[in-house]
Amino acid sequence: MKKAQTYRWMKAFWSLGLVLTLFSCVEEVNIDIENEISSLVVHAILTDELKHQEISLSRTYAFNLREAPVEAAAKVKVITDDGSEFEFEELELGTYTSINAFKATKGTSYTLHITTRNGKTYRSEAKQLAGSVHIDEFHAKEDLNEDQEEGLSFKLSASNSNSTGNYYRIDFEETYKIIAPYWSAFDAIIFAEGFHTVDVRAILRETEERVCYGTYKSTNINLVDTHNYQSDEIIEYPIQFLRKLDPKGMHRYSIEVKQYALDNETYAYYQALKEISDASSTVFTQSQPGLINSNIYSESNTDEIVLGYFEVSGVDSKRIFVDYRDFYPEGNRPPYFYACPTSIPSIGGRQGERPLLEAIKSDALIYFSSTLPGEAGPFVMVLPYCGDCTRIGSNIKPEFWIDED
Repeated sequence: MKKAQTYRWMKAFWSLGLVLTLFSCVEEVNIDIENEISSLVVHAILTDELKHQEISLSRTYAFNLREAPVEAAAKVKVITDDGSEFEFEELELGTYTSINAFKATKGTSYTLHITTRNGKTYRSEAKQLAGSVHIDEFHAKEDLNEDQEEGLSFKLSASNSNSTGNYYRIDFEETYKIIAPYWSAFDAIIFAEGFHTVDVRAILRETEERVCYGTYKSTNINLVDTHNYQSDEIIEYPIQFLRKLDPKGMHRYSIEVKQYALDNETYAYYQALKEISDASSTVFTQSQPGLINSNIYSESNTDEIVLGYFEVSGVDSKRIFVDYRDFYPEGNRPPYFYACPTSIPSIGGRQGERPLLEAIKSDALIYFSSTLPGEAGPFVMVLPYCGDCTRIGSNIKPEFWIDED
């Protein structure tokens, strides 16, 4: 088995990430992004959860693209040291899900194999389960942040079976209920517009646009090393702080925390990523890591750069829900995500210049209510994200969501 490929992250990713910073610090620098070689990017984490495991494949991309191009139509499988194979299928473009549910088990080695649609083959080093994790408690309590703002502090305590200590990565995902404050059951629709005639009406909406759910997944790399602790325990570790005035907490809020057990190589990989992330705020930092170890390599071209890491980790997770009134029974709720002024656009004017109709056509305003006789227009209108929650969230309730009693 080939040793972990060492590649220059600065060439493939970091140099591109620094372009904007360079422009703000020194004279303009011309970088030929168009000729950059597109490298395979692998996001692969097997866990000890019995589930359909997922692996994502994409390609590096230049700043003029909004999203990373996915690596579609690849063949992906994981092979164990005893010859068992777990095949993956592409249920979404670039996302490969194991056909059968399985979990990583202690003492078994796993190797990732990828064949792209152009016939190139890639292989990871063999990895074993890094350890186990058990989250004992995850709770919220009223607290003050470093700016002395009131809010809720979410803290984790975990005891693990690795008596000599271990490395851990912790991440979280927030989900919160959004209720559009200026929602109406009606939409303003233009039925006809002529030189002298206008027909605009309020009709019933066809979709749920009042209650939605927003999601935020932490992008920070949060690492913990317990080797120097008295025991392999994490006690009251701060995960997130939700300000009292944060609109995410104005109704019902949920946060799920996940703790992963890492081996020392995986920990070193994330530590290098963290250093690069921290260093990206300025070019002139004392820490400028240019090398990261990947454990995935091309079988046909030893010089080819492959980004990402194949990880096999123990994991545990906990989710809690909080209601604003459980902690703050008195006073006003936090303000909405946006200011929500209302207006009454006129229906008068020449064709193509009537304020109400132009606002409806451009989706600049949506219906809130009807006006009283004698006002400039027939409808009170509001900004879209104040009356339609789907502008900032999803109207599909998550499967895990539990409403308050």
